[in-house]
Amino acid sequence: TWNESRQAAVYLSTSSAFLPVSFGVQNYQSLIRIDNVIQASSVVVLIVPVLVLFLAQRFFMQGLIITGMER
Repeated sequence: TWNESRQAAVYLSTSSAFLPVSFGVQNYQSLIRIDNVIQASSVVVLIVPVLVLFLAQRFFMQGLIITGMER
């Protein structure tokens, strides 16, 4: 869950290659104090999930319709 992200970071802290992208943005924020750069990096991080959502939206809707018909 979202509440266990810090616990996962403790387990994966042996290598920074395994940490989630959100932790990379947070570490980048501690290095650079320019708000525009942090906002741009956040937008870049959000591009992939938004693309996946738009490309797979049909399958999400089909799953919702099928589960709604079972009741």
